[in-house]
Amino acid sequence: MRRFILLIQVMLIFMVACDVEPEGFTIRGKLSNAAGKMVFLTSDEYRDSTLVSPEGSFTFFGQIPEAEFLYLYVNPANSVLLLVDTIDNLEVNGDAEDLFNTFEVKGSKNAEAITELYEKFADRLAELRQIAPPTPDEPDSVLLAKRETAGKIITNHRDYLRNYVRENISSLAVLPALYQSFDTRSYVLNPETDYELFKEVDDSLMANHPGSKHVKQLHANLIEVKRKIDFEKSRPKDVTENAEAPDFSVPDPEGNEISLSSLKGKYVLLDFWASWCSPCRIENPTLVNAYEKFHSKGFEIFQVSLDKSKDAWVKAIEKDGLKKWKHASDLKFWQCVPARQYGVQSIPANFLITPDGKIIAKNLRGAALEQKLSEIFNK
Repeated sequence: MRRFILLIQVMLIFMVACDVEPEGFTIRGKLSNAAGKMVFLTSDEYRDSTLVSPEGSFTFFGQIPEAEFLYLYVNPANSVLLLVDTIDNLEVNGDAEDLFNTFEVKGSKNAEAITELYEKFADRLAELRQIAPPTPDEPDSVLLAKRETAGKIITNHRDYLRNYVRENISSLAVLPALYQSFDTRSYVLNPETDYELFKEVDDSLMANHPGSKHVKQLHANLIEVKRKIDFEKSRPKDVTENAEAPDFSVPDPEGNEISLSSLKGKYVLLDFWASWCSPCRIENPTLVNAYEKFHSKGFEIFQVSLDKSKDAWVKAIEKDGLKKWKHASDLKFWQCVPARQYGVQSIPANFLITPDGKIIAKNLRGAALEQKLSEIFNK
């Protein structure tokens, strides 16, 4: 009798154990036109497959260390992207022969968000394909109309993506939206022209998913993008008279950021100098005289130093009596960002800027500076 009871207990334990699904994620669903075929679930680091039943059903059980993007397909040329978390229980249905346009996902907010994202993309793609390809004898007016139509479709999708990104900004579901493309030449959203949006995503995902390899990759990519943007801004430019004065923001001696645009409304002499530059130091008394004579009439001086040593820079300001006006430096020597923006190749160098931000004169030294200021203020 005791053996019989023990046998029953073992059988019950076995039955319960068989009824408990393994720890991890589950993906179930039905695929039409796939009976008897293999369906695959893959990523760079994960690969699984299972046989679709005669009724079209399939089931995956799997374990992943963190939320992962997995491709589901019967034919790799017609796959769908799923965002699968470690314990998700998802249902995926669709037509295996046209999975991209027919799939539906239920079971998680993230997966459903990506489904919506790809539905919108498929709709826009269908709209673009309705535009007839250009022909050799097509009038320019027709070609222009087609381009305008395509441009509106892409602009509408771009607006949708920006809204989608902000609505899902703390979720990994935001990542596919950043890299959607209608062709192989460019993305709808661009990390350079849309840098601020990408930065918002990066900040949010680094706070919410710091361990994700996808988030780490985005973060690393964005650092490179920022370097490229900064480099382009700092490239020497041919800054000519009557041109718009490029704006910049650099720390003052106290470490507070100060921008050129903060001085708009006054005539500003933007002067590049350094404590180690003898001609600059010789020119400084001229600046002091001009400031004392014209400051009350709306004249300001903004000196940007190409120093490497903060101590030497600050001492030179004190010694030459220059504390009356604004000073700034990034202490990068000849790699000084504002100097590169203005194409400064030697110092001293200066630019006289109007109250509305236009450059009206360059390299005014000695008597030439006072003469120009007299023309402006003593009319």
